[in-house]
Amino acid sequence: MTTARFTQRAQLSLIILLLIALIGIGQGFSFTVYKITIVAMVAIGLLQVAVGNIPPDATPARFAKFLGIFVAIIIALFGLSIWLAPVLVDLGR
Repeated sequence: MTTARFTQRAQLSLIILLLIALIGIGQGFSFTVYKITIVAMVAIGLLQVAVGNIPPDATPARFAKFLGIFVAIIIALFGLSIWLAPVLVDLGR
């Protein structure tokens, strides 16, 4: 498999997963399925942003490295936000 096909396949897979999650959000039978697919939609959407910015000629190793960096940045931002929110609330009192 060429590297261009690898990135295209990854993008196509994420788009299909987003469509499946959208169907899961739109169904009206199970609230549990709704909750799971809404979380999946957010996670897959964030991954799609990262994968969409990977150059088409990236090797699978470079692809994995870029995704790792992206996930680390997201975890750091969420962690910082969770830590900083109570501090800012206390400052507002």
